Amino acid sequence: MTFWKSKSPPPPKPNTLLPESNANILSRLTFWWAESLMSLGYKRPLEKDDLYVLNDARIAKNVVGNFEKSWEKEYTRKDGKSPSLLRALNNTFGLKFWISGIYRFISDMLLVTSPLILQLILKFAQKSWDNQKNLEEAPKSSIGFWFATILFVMQMTSTVFMNLYFYNSMETGFLIRTALITAIYRKAMMLSGKARNIFTTGKITNLMSTDTTRIDFFCGFFHMAWAAPLQLCVTLGLLIRNLGPSALSGFAIMIIMSPFQRKVMRSLANTRTKAAKITDERVKLTQEVLQGIRVIKYYAWEESFLDALNKLRDK
Repeated sequence: MTFWKSKSPPPPKPNTLLPESNANILSRLTFWWAESLMSLGYKRPLEKDDLYVLNDARIAKNVVGNFEKSWEKEYTRKDGKSPSLLRALNNTFGLKFWISGIYRFISDMLLVTSPLILQLILKFAQKSWDNQKNLEEAPKSSIGFWFATILFVMQMTSTVFMNLYFYNSMETGFLIRTALITAIYRKAMMLSGKARNIFTTGKITNLMSTDTTRIDFFCGFFHMAWAAPLQLCVTLGLLIRNLGPSALSGFAIMIIMSPFQRKVMRSLANTRTKAAKITDERVKLTQEVLQGIRVIKYYAWEESFLDALNKLRDK
């Protein structure tokens, strides 16, 4: 006998607006607006019509329109300064990007100061044990409950702000990538014959795929550049406060290893630069193969071009 039977999942509802657009503050903080899509994906495989329709602020046409307005202002500057893509991107997407940095700062400060509350809890427990052992009056238990509540609130708030940081910064990176891909594509359609010899199809494809992806990734982790040293300083100060000068031993090891890390990172950057040039050549050759596939098949040159592509991949 069946006492409980789950309802069959609803059919797809096409053209449903993104719930985040009308979500309240609590739903935005906890990402509860995505619960319906996650529940539906648990019940059955998602389909294309299950995906939400983006709001106007995230539509590619509007995103690239706002970016082109900022770039036009930057390109027609009258103060003698050269146009800057970075300034144009900052004018278009900077507000959400820097707000995400504030979220990261709040999260990190709550995270690194939580051990102070934990220290108070340990002192309270030790004092209660000592007083009970010596038959003295123990401190009020409500003090310990308050410390535990404060620690819980700090950890939860830190988690919420960290998630908001990643969400906003990665969304900014995605919007920047959308604007740049669309702008590069529109510009590529208007290149002259002479410019096409410089900006080949492989180079343009590499700009639209690899380079814009790096900018997207950069936006998601840029704030770690200042957050990591800040965390290090606060944590090191707390360690010195509790352990004394002996806490500097681990910091000294990190300083000693920093030249080696710098050398490794420089080597990786040089390798990435060389790989980008090879990627341009590979994409260019692939494009030439696709454009001349009929001639290649007529003359049975498949093996020759395949060997050339494999050599570029091996590099």
